[in-house]
Amino acid sequence: FRRSSLAALLLLGSLCIGYVPVVHAANESLQAVIDRIEHDNNYKVLAVQTVEHNRRKVYVIKVLTEDGRVKVVQVRASQ
Repeated sequence: FRRSSLAALLLLGSLCIGYVPVVHAANESLQAVIDRIEHDNNYKVLAVQTVEHNRRKVYVIKVLTEDGRVKVVQVRASQ
């Protein structure tokens, strides 16, 4: 179920909203990742989902940009 949910979310992200490639969380907590995304990119985080993909934890983060676009950011969690 998780794999199909991730695939559907990623497909939706690439078709309907802007898609941002996977970035890495260099030993950061989820809250630190959210804070960095909001501060460094001036995005507003709308939703966060933690999923497992190929036995790795990935944060799928839906954000609102300054110009009103919605994007999906994937961040590989540190192991």
